[in-house]
Amino acid sequence: MQFSQFLFAFTAFSGLTSAACFTGGLTWPNWAQWPNGRQPTFDAIEEACRETLAGRYTTQQTRYRCIPGINNQKFDFTLKLISPGSRVISATECISGMTKEMACKHGGRTRYGNWEYTADPNAGRC
Repeated sequence: MQFSQFLFAFTAFSGLTSAACFTGGLTWPNWAQWPNGRQPTFDAIEEACRETLAGRYTTQQTRYRCIPGINNQKFDFTLKLISPGSRVISATECISGMTKEMACKHGGRTRYGNWEYTADPNAGRC
C-alpha cells in the first residue's frame, strides 16, 4: 500500500475531524529518510508530551512547548482540548497524535475527537 493510500485509509477510520498539512516553511530534519532518519523529531515529540503537554485540560485550554533543534531550528508543539468539559490526556496518546503530524513535510494541524494537535518545525530559537 502506498503512503498516500495508507494515510487516506487511516484518516477515514480514525475519528478524524479535520486535518491540514502546512504548505511552506521548514521541513522536519531528515524528512525524506522516513522513518529511520526521523529519530530527533520523535525524541522532541516525546519530550514535549511527557514534560509539558500531557495532563488535565479544561475546555479550550491550550499548552505549548518549544524544543530546540539543530542548525537554528526549533520544533513547536501545541495541544488544545476542543471538546466541552475537562479531560486528561496521557503522554502515550499525546505522542501518538503528534507523531501523525510528522507525515506532513512542513508540519500540520489536526483535530482528532477531543484534541487539536499542532506540530511545526520553524527557524529560530526557543
